[in-house]
Amino acid sequence: MGDLASSFNSMIGSMMNVVTEVKSTSQRIFESAQALSSTAEEMNASTEEISNTVQSIARGAETQADMVNRTQEITRTLAASTEEIAGKARAAARLASESEEKSKQGAPRPARPSRR
Repeated sequence: MGDLASSFNSMIGSMMNVVTEVKSTSQRIFESAQALSSTAEEMNASTEEISNTVQSIARGAETQADMVNRTQEITRTLAASTEEIAGKARAAARLASESEEKSKQGAPRPARPSRR
C-alpha cells in the first residue's frame, strides 16, 4: 500500500508539473499574441499614415502639373504678344524711315554759297 501511495503521490506531482508547465506556456503564448496584436495595430496605423501621405503627394503633383500647364499657356500668350509687339515695332520703324525719306525729299535744299 505504501508503494502504491508513493507512486500515486509521484504521479500527482508529475501532473502538477505538467499543469504548471502548460499554464506557463499558455501565459507566454497569450503575451506573445498581445504583442503581435499591438504590433499589427501599429503597422496598420503606419500604413494608414503612409497612405494619407501618398495621397497628399499625389494631390500636390496634380496641382504642380496644373500650374505647369497654366504657365505654358501664359508663356505661349506672352510669346504671341511679344511677336505682335515686335511686328508693330518693325512697322513703326519702317514708317519712321519712310517719313524720314519723304521729309528729306520735301525739305528745301540749303542754298549753295556763291563763288565770287
